[in-house]
Amino acid sequence: MKKNVYLHEFNILMDRKVYLPNVSGMLRAFAETQPQIVDAYRFMPFLFVRQEPEKIVKTWDNPSVLAFSSSMWNHQLNLTLAKRARELFPEALIVFGGPHVPTRAEKLLEDYLFVDVAVRSEGEVTFADLLARFLEGRNFSKVDGIVYRDSATNECIRTKDRSLVDINELPSPYLAGLYDEFLDHRGDVEYQVILETNRGCPFHCSFCAWGNSITKVRLFNIERIEKEINWVGEKQISYVFGADANFGMFPQDKRIAELFVEKKHRVGYPKVFRVCYGKNATDRIFEVAKLLDSSKLTTCVAVSFQSTNARTLALIGRSNIKIDVYRELLRRYRKAGISVYTELVLGLPSETYESFARGIEEVFQAGLYDHVGISLCEVLPNTEMDHPDYAKLHGIETKRIELSEVHATRRQPGEVREYEDIVVSTRAMPREDWKRSVAL
Repeated sequence: MKKNVYLHEFNILMDRKVYLPNVSGMLRAFAETQPQIVDAYRFMPFLFVRQEPEKIVKTWDNPSVLAFSSSMWNHQLNLTLAKRARELFPEALIVFGGPHVPTRAEKLLEDYLFVDVAVRSEGEVTFADLLARFLEGRNFSKVDGIVYRDSATNECIRTKDRSLVDINELPSPYLAGLYDEFLDHRGDVEYQVILETNRGCPFHCSFCAWGNSITKVRLFNIERIEKEINWVGEKQISYVFGADANFGMFPQDKRIAELFVEKKHRVGYPKVFRVCYGKNATDRIFEVAKLLDSSKLTTCVAVSFQSTNARTLALIGRSNIKIDVYRELLRRYRKAGISVYTELVLGLPSETYESFARGIEEVFQAGLYDHVGISLCEVLPNTEMDHPDYAKLHGIETKRIELSEVHATRRQPGEVREYEDIVVSTRAMPREDWKRSVAL
C-alpha cells in the first residue's frame, strides 16, 4: 500500500482570490521524477486554502508524511496542525521548511517536540531525499541540508549543507499539470500564480532574509519561462506575482516582459504581472517598466529608499541612489506616464526622529508625490537584524503584535492568528520618539 503525503502551503486569501501553492508544486514535481517515490508514495491533494484547523484535519486520510511550508502568514497554523497530527498519527513524519524555519533549525525541534525534520534552504531535492530515506526508516543522516530528531536518542542532528541545485533541472509544476484539477473546477474562485524566473538575491539588507540565505542568483531558462507564460494565458490566470527579488536586473527580464505583453495582447491574460523591481534603478528597469505599463500589466514602479540617513543605510547594507539622480528618474517616469512610489521603514538602526522626519521631507522635495509608503520595521527570522548581537549593539526592542495583513481578507472566528515582531525602540530612537514618528 502506498504512503500518503500531504503538502501544506497556506497563502494569504483575498476574498475568493487564492494563490496556487507554488512551493508545494515544486516539491511534488521534482519528487515525482524519482521512480522509487512514485512507486511508494501517493501525493494527496494540495492543502492551501486557509480555514479552521479542525476542518483541515478532517481532510487527512491516514497520512504517512505531512510537510509544511512555513511563512509569517501561516506559521502558527502550521504548528497547530502539526501538533494535532502528532496526536492523531504518532508514526507520521512531520517536516517543516520555508522562510520561518530558523537558520539554527535545532531551536524549532527543541521548542516543538512534534516536529521531526526541519529543512534548511532549498527544499526540492532535500524533500525527495527524505522521502526515499523514510522508506528505510528514520535515519536521515545521509540527507544533506536538514536538522532531524534521532528516533533513538531524541537528539537533534544537523547534517551537512546541501549545495545549490541547478534550478533548470527542477520541473515546472504548472507545465506538469499539477494544478489542472483545481483550475478545471474553479467555480467562483480566482486562482493566482506565483512565478519564479530566477532565484536568489545578491544584496545583504540586514532586515531581509533573501540575500542572507541564497546570494547566488540563478536564472531559469527563457524557454521554460515562455512555456509557463503561455500556460498562464491558456488557463486564463488574471494575476501573476513575480517571485524574483530584483526584476529588471538581468538582460532576459526585458524579453520576459515582452512575452507577457504579447500574451496579454493575444488572449487577454494575464491582466496583471506584479513584480519587485531591482534595487538599483537602471535603464533596463525603465525599459521593462515602460513595456509592462504600456499594456497595463503593472501600473507603478518602486524606487525604494528605506531611509535617507547615510549611517542607517550603511548599517542595514543599503546603498541608495543620490537624490539628484532620483529627480532625473522621476522626470523620465513622469514623461512616460508611469507612476512611481517609494518606501521608508520606521525603526531602523541609527535612525532618529529628526532624521526620519527629514527623510520624508527629502522624498517629497525630490518630487515624489504619487505614493510614499511608511512601513514599520519587522524583525524576521534568518535576518542579520534577528541576531542577538545585532539587536544588542543597536538597542533594538521589539513587540509582538497580531500580523497586519493589509492586502488580505480578515481572518474568521476560529482561524489561527499569526503574529509579527515590530521594532518599537532603538538606541537612536527611544520608544517615545518612535511613537512621535508613527504619528508624523
